[in-house]
Amino acid sequence: MDKVKKIAVGLLAFVLVFSSCFMAGNGKKIYAAQEKSSSLKLSVSNGKLVILSGKKNMAGRTYAVKSGIKTVRITGNKKLSKVKYTSSNKKVLAVNNKGKATLKKPGRADIKITAKYNKKTITGKITIRVTSKKILVAYFSRAGQNWNVGPDNSIGNIKKGNTEIVAEMIAEKTGADLHKIQTKKAYPSDYMECVKVANKEQEEDARPELKSSVKNWDSYDVVFLGYPIWCADMPMALYTFLESYDFSGKTIIPFCTNEGSGLADTEAAIKESCPEVKMKQGFEIEGNVAQYSRKKTGQKIEKWLKKVIDGK
Repeated sequence: MDKVKKIAVGLLAFVLVFSSCFMAGNGKKIYAAQEKSSSLKLSVSNGKLVILSGKKNMAGRTYAVKSGIKTVRITGNKKLSKVKYTSSNKKVLAVNNKGKATLKKPGRADIKITAKYNKKTITGKITIRVTSKKILVAYFSRAGQNWNVGPDNSIGNIKKGNTEIVAEMIAEKTGADLHKIQTKKAYPSDYMECVKVANKEQEEDARPELKSSVKNWDSYDVVFLGYPIWCADMPMALYTFLESYDFSGKTIIPFCTNEGSGLADTEAAIKESCPEVKMKQGFEIEGNVAQYSRKKTGQKIEKWLKKVIDGK
């Protein structure tokens, strides 16, 4: 009997493997695609509809679906009744009355949700961004003393760099992975000392050594590249980064924080460093706006992403 059982188990294992994997004509293995999904959960707070991704309320915000995800499932709540879902763009996603959204093609669509709570109708909306590309946000940012973040536009001390704030917003809105570009030798936290070091690096055309590298670099299709403007240019660490990877077949989308210079000539500098790369319109915002006007910054980023990601 033990021998019979072993044979039966072996046959079952073979059937399971064969059902998920078969050989193509060229001899390569092809694995049957399994449906991948992402989930959201409905809740209520102070009489308002809450749409949770983990512990984060995404109501009124953009929820980015990472490459490979086919469905988004919205789970109901016992406190709610007569829940209805509608899609603003059925070509991008269709949603049924159980809250299962089927993603059809890259783009952007709103899901409007209405429900009964304590005999009252409450509503909520979430924007779903669907992309077929794998995206990386690589950025350099510096906290500590910075220009124009203190009282009366003076030097001030910040806990999180201006560019890092923007990078995190872009990653949230696009479903991108984050990579912080850091030098092995840290820059001075004192603003004037940092300016001296930055000027010296520019004069010497230095390539500061970086602390870490991007994992699975070849898997990314799009790279958002972020940096502050230092002395009318990118920090020299960005040149190290650009010269450390093969950008063939990738798209770079630059973004920067500055204090009035815009992107300066950095788009041309990136293209010169990586002539083979495809580039899209960059984004720039003043550092003190990114630091102290988060809502305004998020709105500006969303407007820009509609052009460079959604194609609108």
